[in-house]
Amino acid sequence: MADLLNLEVDLLFFDTTSTYFERDTEDSPSPEAEAEGGGEAGFRRYGHSKDSRPDLPQIIIGLAVTREGIPVRVWCWPNAVAFGDFGTDCGLHGWESAA
Repeated sequence: MADLLNLEVDLLFFDTTSTYFERDTEDSPSPEAEAEGGGEAGFRRYGHSKDSRPDLPQIIIGLAVTREGIPVRVWCWPNAVAFGDFGTDCGLHGWESAA
């Protein structure tokens, strides 16, 4: 996206939040996980809630913006991802300045 818009990306700001879904259950395991013998829950999962709603399944949303506030990338993770584990998971470590 940064290349497409010819943005100077010398500094990125990154933040996360969580959002919950008004439903009774978390997602079922994916067919791929079930085929591999895994019983892990699907994408929307119960867990820690910044909104004080541990009773509802949630996801985590991450956003990277330029110095001017232009969004350049967004991510969604299952709620089971720890908030400190995003540095290696989001892929920003390989980005370089367009200068």
